[in-house]
This record gives sequence, structure tokens and C-alpha cells, in this order.
Amino acid sequence: MALSVIELKNIIDGKEMASHITDAKKTTIICPNPALADELRESLSPHSSSNFQTLTIAKFTSELLEHFSPDKEVMRKSELKLLLSTLWKIKFKDTSSASFDQCFDILTDLRSYTLESHLIESVLERLSEDIGECVRYFWLLMQEQEIVDEHLGYDLLTRNLETTEVDESFNNNENYMFVGFSHLSSNQINFLRALARRFDVYLPIGKMVLENYRPSDWISWIVENSKVIRSQAESCETKIVKVMRFPKGSLASALQMIEEPFENLIFPVKNISTTQLLELSSKDFYFKIPSDLTHLASTQIFENIEQQFFYDVKKTYLVDEFIEKLSIRKEDLLKKEKSFKVFLKLKVILLFIENINNWKELSEVNSEITHFDFGVLRESVSLDLPRLFNIPLKQNYTHECFGHQNLFRCFEKNNIICLTSNHDLSVGEGSNYPFEVNEVLKTLGPVRQKTLDSLIVKDQMLSLAQKGNTTFLVETGIEVHDSFMDVFLSDLEYEESTVETLTLRKKSVVESEVSHSEVDVLSPTRLQSYIDCPKKYHYNYNDKLSNEPEKESLIDPRHLGSLEHLVFECLLKDSSVTVEDLILEKAERFFSKKILLNTVSRREILAEVVRFVTPVISHFRKLQSLDPEIEFVFEQDLHDKQARGRVDLIVKSDLFGNMLIDMKRSSSSIPTKSSLEKMQSIQIWYYLNFLKDIEFTTFGYLSFAEPETSLFFSLNSDISEKLNSIEFLNLKKIEKLKNPIDEYLNSFNEVYEDSIRKVSANEFPVAPINAQVCTFCPGSVICPKA
Repeated sequence: MALSVIELKNIIDGKEMASHITDAKKTTIICPNPALADELRESLSPHSSSNFQTLTIAKFTSELLEHFSPDKEVMRKSELKLLLSTLWKIKFKDTSSASFDQCFDILTDLRSYTLESHLIESVLERLSEDIGECVRYFWLLMQEQEIVDEHLGYDLLTRNLETTEVDESFNNNENYMFVGFSHLSSNQINFLRALARRFDVYLPIGKMVLENYRPSDWISWIVENSKVIRSQAESCETKIVKVMRFPKGSLASALQMIEEPFENLIFPVKNISTTQLLELSSKDFYFKIPSDLTHLASTQIFENIEQQFFYDVKKTYLVDEFIEKLSIRKEDLLKKEKSFKVFLKLKVILLFIENINNWKELSEVNSEITHFDFGVLRESVSLDLPRLFNIPLKQNYTHECFGHQNLFRCFEKNNIICLTSNHDLSVGEGSNYPFEVNEVLKTLGPVRQKTLDSLIVKDQMLSLAQKGNTTFLVETGIEVHDSFMDVFLSDLEYEESTVETLTLRKKSVVESEVSHSEVDVLSPTRLQSYIDCPKKYHYNYNDKLSNEPEKESLIDPRHLGSLEHLVFECLLKDSSVTVEDLILEKAERFFSKKILLNTVSRREILAEVVRFVTPVISHFRKLQSLDPEIEFVFEQDLHDKQARGRVDLIVKSDLFGNMLIDMKRSSSSIPTKSSLEKMQSIQIWYYLNFLKDIEFTTFGYLSFAEPETSLFFSLNSDISEKLNSIEFLNLKKIEKLKNPIDEYLNSFNEVYEDSIRKVSANEFPVAPINAQVCTFCPGSVICPKA
């Protein structure tokens, strides 16, 4: 018996997955939700003659728990919230009620990492004192009362599987395969390992995901001490897929112009929404949309109740009196409304009354209902109402429309995947906790990150591409401002064409006659502005328009970036200074006294600069320790009559060569590799071109917020290996240029000279390089853009 990871070259290929289902044993396939269970049953059946069934993990674990611990029952989240809110009123009556939801969410999240209270103490110490005290109290109470929540349920199963003797009710001639999970918690992983002591347990994972997961992802925790069954699928030549470009907002027109037959239209979102549906063409599509009618009814009812009874948030009612008022409302509802809506509203009111009665029985403190109680009860009702479900909008159809949750059912079909801006995929880690808390959590268990979720979807979409039956319909210029799409397209081998859409274009407004003025030099900022859109350059530098309000009392992100640059420079020059004192001293250059005298603002500035700069400093000191003679040159002038500007940092080293670094506050300011090579982002080329007297081996952009997302190129493989060996900035890799650097510098000079000529000739057409340019343009309201 063992826990094994199955590496699949094509994760959504039913045939490849079915090859691991043997005739010798019955196989139960466990899925995270009913929809996926249905899809897997449909996709695996044609390829497997074996005896298998599909179940949801909720049903599977509930049946196991009933077998092992029939006296134990998992408390629903709604019940737990009512119980803990009652205790909150008893123990923390003087604390702001707004903190309860935060405490509850932190409690349930931390219990997904571990049930050992002493292990989360280091996390609680990093949270506010009130939050930490509350979470400790709730945790202790749940232990003493032996309250079985979802996480304790997994723990009970784990202990039973590890200690209970195998009885006749268990058939060891059975396999379990867990498919389609984007995340597994620590408790779930422990459960799988315990289950594997009695049965063969398998987790199919895509080859690309296995090669690119991070150490903090759940896959790392699974792969450790597990057998990995490598893919046996025959390697085939990478297929060149078809990519068709269309202008943003012209999807309907683009679909009408496509001649290739297709069955499925796929959007890179979990669930398609009205935003996607409104862009569809008039073709006969069948699709399902999330429909929660009870949610609409409950929202209407609760808003009316809140307005009528709790307009004054300090108002209280005796519970019996309040229930009587609700009963009167129920009777009025039955008299006035005669449609299907009356059933939905009646369901909400009856459930509300039932929850109030159960809540009242918990404690004498619930003899009166307050605005806080109303909010908690409202949330508990929403948790107990029927969940989201799907409804078809058409009976007859020739095409189907899906989100990325449904890719398993698309493998054998002809597909079009629409890569548009309004997707829900990401390359950033993201966390609801401060950095230091997140680092502690990584030691307790796998941390859920959107990066892994997106990687799994990316693997599935690339699987469709390699099947050879998928065309990608791509929004023009999306990879310029969307890092996920840039990486995704760079991993595709594709032939590109442009869809001739039916969109009517307005004629550009003719420029008024203005006198020509010769321009000799463009700074990197001005040149980038002209490349982004010549008309935007005109609005910024000729008309001198501005769309940014004065920020007298707010912390300007640009000033934060400047402060971080300066603090970084000072710390590299003198490591003996106190960081916080240095920050406050230098902050006076960038922020008003009004901001710095405000305790909250001052702490916010201190927290960010310390958190952003400190990790980066450690990496550069690592360079210093290896090369004591290394030199850091900040704000280097270009010393060229044809150029303006200063380079943030030049590193001069005999060991690492010369490095040119442009420092950015966040990764959102860093261009993509593709945009650099296409001369759509020119800042680095500008500096390299005009610093001819220095030979650089490495150059790139540094992100203070997320150093691992920095973008660096190296012209020397030995230098790359040295930087990788010391895990410089924790970069996944040092990039290489596709072509010799001289070709890029020649291209830059052509762009530079052409831009100077056009600016001198007052050529300012409306030509945004992508849609994001328009969002931040000061002339967006008056621009005659199409």
C-alpha cells in the first residue's frame, strides 16, 4: 500500500488517465465537486473497461467518519459561527464587533494548517493583541468542548486509519485516485497518507506542474516521501497551434469571421459571467451561468429587515418579539405575492427564524438581538441556503461555452480558447497575511497561492493545444501588460494571424496646425510615452494635461519608491545605521509633516520600506561577501549629448562582471521579456545604448516588493551560473536574449531616431500600444480613439 503521484503528460486526456486504472482492483475516483465527478465519469468511460466510480470528497469522508466515529458529527460552518459569536459577546463585549469576522476567518484558516495550538503561537504573536487573544480563546474552547469542525474531521479519520485494525467492512482490493484538486491542506495530506497505509492511493498531476511547483505549494508536501510514477505516454512532436488576434471589445465580430468549425468556446475564468456572455456573437451558443435565486431573495429580505429594524445600529429587540415581527412579515408575504418568488422568500424567512431559535438556546446572553447578532445570523442563513447552481439558457445549440473548470470535457472536441483581459489567472503569490506571518505558515503546511492554481489551468490549456484541435483567439497586445498571458504565449509554438473584424473605426480628429519644433533628445520616460501612444505623449508633454489629483494627505506610491531607492543606497554604503531611524530621516524628503506626524501613516511607511528593502539588501551583501572589491554606483549620469537620464544602479565586479540595474517598487512596473525584445519597453535598451564605454554582462529590473519576480538577462553563461548558485534574489532563472545584443541596440536606435523625427514633425496619431495605455492617459476623456 502506498501514496503515489502519477505524472501525466496530458492531464486532461481521459485515455492517459484511464491507463492507470487496472482491471485487478476496483477504483474510486475522488473529486473536489460534483461537476468534475460527472465530467470524469464521462471522459474516462470510453477508455476504461475497469470497475470504477466517482465520488466527491465530502461524501467520501462523511461515509468514512460515520463508519469510524458514528458518535461524531462535523459541525457546519454556520453553526460554528453562531456558537462563537455568542462566546464573543460574553468574553469580548468591549471589543469592536467588526473584529469578530476577522478572528473567525483566521481561526478556520489556521486550523487548516495544524490542530496543535502551540504551533500557531508564533503566528498569533505577529497579529494584533486583540485578534491573537480571541483566536487563542476560540481554539482552546473548541479543544475542550471537542467541537468537530471540518479540519478535526480529517484528523479523526487520520488517527482511526493509523490505529484501527482492518475489519471486514474494508475491501483492500481497491484503489483510490484523487483528481482535480487545486489545493490540499495539511490535514487533508495527512489523511491521504493515512489512507495509503491501507490502500493504494494515487494523485495524477500534470508533468508541467510537477516541473514548476514551488517549495511552499501542496505538491511539494505530497511528492516528499511519495513514489512518482513517470509518464509513459509517447513523446510526440510539439504541435504548432493557430493564434488569431482581435482588437479588444471586438470578440463578437471576430467569432463571426472565423471559418474553422468548433464545438466549445472557452474563457480563462473559473465561471463565465455576463461580461463574457455579452461579448458573444449571434451564433447558437449553449452555456450555463451561476444562478443563485435564493441569494437574490435573501439579499432583498435582509436589506429590508435591516432598514426597518436596525436603521439605528444601537437598537435591540427581545428575541421573542423579533420572531413575532418576522412571523407577521411571513403572513403578509403569503397574502401579497403569488409567484415563485414567494417560495424563495418564504424559505429564507423560515430558515432565519429557525436559526434564531437555535441561537437563542445557546446562552442567556442571546435573549436580545442586536445589530451585530443580526449580521452573524444573516451570514449563517446564507451559508445554509442552497448553493450556487447552473441553469441552461438554450435548449437547442451547436456550440458550448465554458470556463476553465470544464476543460476535462473539452479534450476530444474542437475548441476555441479566448485569451482576454478579464480573466482570473495570475502569476503573483498573493496572501491575506503579512510577509512574516506567511513565512511562518510555510513551515506548518502548504500555502494556497494563485500561482499554482494558474499553473494547473495553464497546463490544462496547453494540453488542449497539443491535442491539435484548439485555436487561440487572443486579444491584441494582451501580453504587453499581462504577465500571465505573456508567459503563456511564450510557451506556445504558434502561427499568428489577425482576424479582420467588422468593427467600424472612427476617423481620427485632424490635428490643428502647429509650428514644427526640432527635438534633439528624448528621455527614457518621454520616449516610452511616445511608444505607448503618440497622442498620449502629446497630452502629457505638449498640452500638459494631468489626471492625477494632489495627494497631500495620502501616501504617494511614487514617493515610497523613491524612499526605498534612497534607503537601499544608504544601507549598502553603511551597514551600521539603524534601519528605522534611517527611513524616518530620509522620509522627510518625500513626505509632508502632516503624513509623518500621523502614527498610522508613519507606521505604514516604515513597515513597507523595511519589508521591501531588507530582503533585497541581504542578496547584495551576499555579492559583497564573495567579492569584497565590488563597487556600487548609484544614479550614474549617461554623459552623452544625445541622451538624458540616470541609471539607478551599476554594479562593477571582477567576479560577477558589470551589472546594470533599474529598481522598481513592484513587479507591476517591470516589463515582460516579450515587450523588451519587441522594443515595446525601451528603458534598459536606452541605458545600454548610451553607456557604450561600459561592457555589461548582466542587466535587468529589480522588484523590491517581490524580488523573485525581478527580470534579469545575462550575456555570459558563467555569470548566470554564479548568480544562480547563490540564489541571487531567489530568481527562478536568469534570462537569455534570443538574438545578439547588437541587433537589439540597432533596433533601439531605429526606434529612437524615428521617434525624434516624428515628435519634431508633430506626428501624434491615436495609436495606443495596448488598452492599458488608455486607462492611465490624461486625455482619455477627450481622445478621439476608436
